[in-house]
Amino acid sequence: MARYQYETSPRKLEPDFIPNRTSKKSQDLQRERELKEKIKQEAKERAKQKRATVVLKKKVVVYIALIFAMLLVVSYRNSLITEDFNKVKSLKAELATLQKENQQTQVSIESNLNLSKIEEEAKSKLGMQKLTNDQKIYISLPKKDYVQSSTDNTATILKKYQPIFSSAKMKMQYIYQKNAGLGSAINTGLKHIEGEYLCWADPDDFYMKDSMKITVKYQFVYMLLMQVAASGVAFVFGLVAFWYFLSMNIAKEIISVIFIGVNFAMLYIPAKNFAIRDNKSYTPLKPSKLKGAMFGVLISVVTAILMALFAFVWSKFSDEIGIHGVVPTIINVIFYYWSFPYNGIMGLANGAYTIYSGILMLIVPILATYCGYIAGSKKFEFVEKIEEFMYEKEE
Repeated sequence: MARYQYETSPRKLEPDFIPNRTSKKSQDLQRERELKEKIKQEAKERAKQKRATVVLKKKVVVYIALIFAMLLVVSYRNSLITEDFNKVKSLKAELATLQKENQQTQVSIESNLNLSKIEEEAKSKLGMQKLTNDQKIYISLPKKDYVQSSTDNTATILKKYQPIFSSAKMKMQYIYQKNAGLGSAINTGLKHIEGEYLCWADPDDFYMKDSMKITVKYQFVYMLLMQVAASGVAFVFGLVAFWYFLSMNIAKEIISVIFIGVNFAMLYIPAKNFAIRDNKSYTPLKPSKLKGAMFGVLISVVTAILMALFAFVWSKFSDEIGIHGVVPTIINVIFYYWSFPYNGIMGLANGAYTIYSGILMLIVPILATYCGYIAGSKKFEFVEKIEEFMYEKEE
């Protein structure tokens, strides 16, 4: 409603209130847009929470499956150990019974070794009788067909070689028996044999120098090859059997710990076997704890060289995209393969890896070979100790 003020000239005043007919509509639209945006945002949040819940459930399922699988493997291994231990116990009992029966039989045989009784049994049960003169036939042979015993002072000659064997820290034992032929001599010698291998030379045989010698060089090369094999086992199983879990942080760390354990065992066992051989009397190799550690040091030196090359190629031949060049790529692949047992804890990214994984790669080989060599020298059997412990615990 318009109003006028009385003055010299009339002037139209503004109304007290002018309804804003478009304001309400725009406010409704604004509220509607805000409501839609809120609903959309809430839907996104619910979807995000749902995805997070699904991922969490998957992780929980995977972890439970891993734990269950590990428990299953441990239970199966324990059952095998228990079964084997029971078999050993049963066989020991059977062996004791057989030894007792053998002793009884031996006593019985010795008590029956009476010539008069044998003669009586031969006459009464077998119908045998003594040889008479008319049953004897004499033949004449030329001297060239005679079998003669050795007359070349074999004992004296062999005893001259004893100092040579002793200086090489090898055992030589001379055994004498009356001439009964080559077969009898070999059978007598077999009763006194010790060690893993047996070989004898006929008169027309000779051995080349070092033909049966396990050298230190062979041992070190073998240990390097075992590290290559351990990396190969981890590489194959990691990419074939566990590739799905390698994308999960905790899962790949657990798998990496398992692979490191396998790597340790594959170095521990040959080092132990070498120590057992080095302590044998028939080998010229000398047992040494230092050599046990040096097996691992050699592997760690190779690892350190590969680490240095790996760092160098990434610093000189890489950019934001990755590494470039044939040789740098080959070095990168070799290092990746060599260090694969530790892959789950390395966090490899653009040529960098965790410090503790690098330390483990250098320490684990030394510990594995040193512990294995000490165990072999002291004849320590880890599996037997576990079996004894479990058996005592069960009793």
